[in-house]
Amino acid sequence: MTTIRASLAVLCLTVLLSTLTVGQGNSSMDRRAARKASDAFMADLVANRISNAIEKTEHPDPKVALSQFALMLDGCGRPIESKIANDGSPVPGDEVQSDGTKKSTLNFLYTFKSERHSDWVFYVEVWLADDAKYHVHSWGCHAASK
Repeated sequence: MTTIRASLAVLCLTVLLSTLTVGQGNSSMDRRAARKASDAFMADLVANRISNAIEKTEHPDPKVALSQFALMLDGCGRPIESKIANDGSPVPGDEVQSDGTKKSTLNFLYTFKSERHSDWVFYVEVWLADDAKYHVHSWGCHAASK
């Protein structure tokens, strides 16, 4: 009887650990895909491919996205080089929708140099869109805290 209990305990522990490992694998795969979308967006900004960057957003109206981007350029300057911050670890968050539902987001931070500033922080917020692909939801910049 003790052998059966021990065997069941080992079996349950094995199933639990394998489930946790699979869950972590999916999470890191999601983060890798989200980071890839974020890095591609940032690369387009640095290379001054504004229309390509706008295409990577989920904004329904590209003209509005372009005007938002112009406002960001006024405040931050155009990024001319960037480096991922926090060893590439995203900051998880939730975006509350107008209907009260929440959508999970990942915020990637980059230190960047622009035409106007050096060592500022640029953030790129990414989420999984309805088309099952990661899209840039929002972006912006601020002075790095010293």
